[in-house]
Amino acid sequence: MKIKAILLVIILSLGLNEHLSAQSQRTCGTDAYYEAQVKLNPQIEIDVNQAKLDAQQWLKSNLASKQGGVIRTIPVVFHVIYENAAENISDAQVLSQLDVLNYDYRKLNADTGKVPTEFEGVAADSEIEFCIAVRDPNGNATSGITRTATTVTNFSSTSPKSTAGGGKDPWPRDDYLNFWICDLGGGLLGYATPPGGSAANDGVVCGYQYIGAPPDNAFGGAFNEGRTGTHEVGHWLGLAHTFQGGCTGGDGIADTPPTANPNYGCPSVTQNSCNNDFPDLIDMHMNYMDYVDDACMYLFSEGQKTVMQSVLGSSRSSLQSSAGCTPINNLDAGIAILSISDTLCGISSFSPTINLTNYGANTLTTVDVRYQIDSGVVQTYSWTGILSSFTSEEIMLPPINLAFGDHSFRSYVENPN
Repeated sequence: MKIKAILLVIILSLGLNEHLSAQSQRTCGTDAYYEAQVKLNPQIEIDVNQAKLDAQQWLKSNLASKQGGVIRTIPVVFHVIYENAAENISDAQVLSQLDVLNYDYRKLNADTGKVPTEFEGVAADSEIEFCIAVRDPNGNATSGITRTATTVTNFSSTSPKSTAGGGKDPWPRDDYLNFWICDLGGGLLGYATPPGGSAANDGVVCGYQYIGAPPDNAFGGAFNEGRTGTHEVGHWLGLAHTFQGGCTGGDGIADTPPTANPNYGCPSVTQNSCNNDFPDLIDMHMNYMDYVDDACMYLFSEGQKTVMQSVLGSSRSSLQSSAGCTPINNLDAGIAILSISDTLCGISSFSPTINLTNYGANTLTTVDVRYQIDSGVVQTYSWTGILSSFTSEEIMLPPINLAFGDHSFRSYVENPN
């Protein structure tokens, strides 16, 4: 296993760096990451191809889905991995990224009015929405944002997807879109895994500088409007780059015209790099799956929508039954027993210590702590205080007198308020 881990680091380092260029141009490592994964485990290519076939079969059996009308929601957990304060971006910046995804995938983005006349008929509301996770894999309340301090300077040659490697292990992909945020180094903006890939690596990775939009993203530059996340999630939902295959191959989607090469910056609206399509259309360089600046990409096509919806109906269908975005009660609390001291030196009493946690959305001010020794009478300790959401407080219960011997202790909470 150690040899495999070393090989993965080497392959990733070589593969991703092949696609790096000056930071003034968009860089996506998805293709290189996929190639590296396949070299390490050829079964991944088989599984990814099977996911494509499953999506096609689902579409054949659900032709009505092309008519739209069904909104599919994806629970998202953001994993912030930071080595310094700048990388530990604010909750507001992270949540701004969630807003960008919802605007872009529902065609609610403010710049949708810039779509050229040629593409107005195919610019799509993808009918996909994203919600921040409020339940973790254990059913406990969560903010949907995990934060992990690391000693890794950047993740240009290693993965942020492992706690043991200085990152954060993914939550189950059947229930969440894992979205890692970290320093990728080398000018790389992000990368993603395709449907059907390895469960241990499934998700999206983006550089912390490219998350969300102003004013919450104050890093500046051409990639600070959150479109890197839009682009990479597109890969995660089965989309290829629009320039994939150049003029002869294209991305396999009929309504995205073939494009000879990646487009950078903000090209002329009349640019046409391929003349072999019929009708001969200009490049759809404003598509989210090209390489232009954030300010110059603002559409998915109807064909791309169909691909993404078919993925959510097949290999990623379990997301629709996830409880990840099912709200916890506004008033909810729980406890953990921290210590119960043994009777010492002939003193037949002890004071249990518990940890009270507010799992609700509202501030907790009162709660009844019930506790019981053996099968005796249930006693009550009424706690009062101020405990904000997702915070904890240690509580020492009143002393309990007991006869010498072995006893059982249990405790629970009621009536949070």
